[in-house]
Amino acid sequence: MRLPLSEALNKKANHLSYHTPAHNGGIVIDTRLDVTELSYSDNLLQAEGVILESMREVAKAYGVENVLYSTAGATTLIHTVIRALRQKGTFLIYGEAHKSVYNAFRINNIKGYLCRDLDLKQALLQTGAKVVVCTSPDYFGRVLNLNEIRSICDTMGAILVVDASHGSHFAFSSLLPNSATKYADIVIHSQHKTMQTLTGGASLCYPHEHKEALTRAFKEIHTTSPNYLIMSSIESATKLLVDSGERIYSDVIKEVELFSSKCVGQVFSVVPTDDKTRLVIKTPNNAHEVADYLESANIYPEMVYGDKLVFIVTPFNYIYLDTLYDALCGYNFKCNYQERNVPVGSGLIELQFGDEYEKVSLDDAVGRVSYGEVGLYPPGVPIVAPGERITKEQVQFLKANLNFTFGLEKSYALVLK
Repeated sequence: MRLPLSEALNKKANHLSYHTPAHNGGIVIDTRLDVTELSYSDNLLQAEGVILESMREVAKAYGVENVLYSTAGATTLIHTVIRALRQKGTFLIYGEAHKSVYNAFRINNIKGYLCRDLDLKQALLQTGAKVVVCTSPDYFGRVLNLNEIRSICDTMGAILVVDASHGSHFAFSSLLPNSATKYADIVIHSQHKTMQTLTGGASLCYPHEHKEALTRAFKEIHTTSPNYLIMSSIESATKLLVDSGERIYSDVIKEVELFSSKCVGQVFSVVPTDDKTRLVIKTPNNAHEVADYLESANIYPEMVYGDKLVFIVTPFNYIYLDTLYDALCGYNFKCNYQERNVPVGSGLIELQFGDEYEKVSLDDAVGRVSYGEVGLYPPGVPIVAPGERITKEQVQFLKANLNFTFGLEKSYALVLK
């Protein structure tokens, strides 16, 4: 038997990682810790011993009442939250949301709306929504004004849920934006994205009032075989930043700022971000061409989107920023990219999750109502929402990025009958 996956991973084992998981190969794994539910190791789905103690320590670190670990990523926690709150009433997605939010709506038969470029208070008045879901920060390191959103939700009597998957490190440095835990009722973190945690490590921050509903939903959704290595890595990564986060991120950010200053006058440029550890490079080329070149130099970014490359800078890779800079300077930029706006709709969209759909070509999908969410991955944020009428501009955009889409079946779209 061949080992194609193992062979591919081993071949690239020493590549320079600016992507998730953020440990960048810096974790030494002791497989003896890969155990199951034993007399001494507790049970994540009925935590009463050391796992409960561990989650309480992490809750203290984030300044919240409760934390719940996931070893199956933030997606599992998104599904947990939406299932737990499904009896609260209508949901409103404010701005961008990962495709897993839409999937959770579909599975749990949620009455939901998507609000793009519309005043939040007005959207809540129109929809009567009692749960607001938003994403902050996004893949590009941009944060929302959560203080204002919190105030509006309080005024309108709505629960605020923030997918802060890419912001789990914010709580540990005064040089970074405020943690979403300062504002939201419920916060989802994905520690493996920005902290020294194994892939799949994520956590849910929540208050006592939602404990019963959330833990019940969690038991229905999470695997009964949680990974103890992942749980242990959440705990140790949090301790590292509690003890040394201010110093560590001061060093990281200094190097990012030095990198940015060196880019002044270059044909490529650094895009300002709220998260100073999120390095976004704007190029005059289609960024996929530049990414191919970087990969030939054994450098891998987190995301490629249009003319932008996104790099997650961590305590474990910031010392190699000179290598990245030299590689970019060595590329022969051709200035051949024509920037276009991503063709997303605006206003308030009522989401529809019908059972009956048909598969049609992309050209024939123009004017039809989309069955599911469709967009580019990463970042996994829909351009077309379920229940939204597909436009000619969206079809043209998807056809131009066909190799990077989700929600399509090859070159076919699913539309409601």
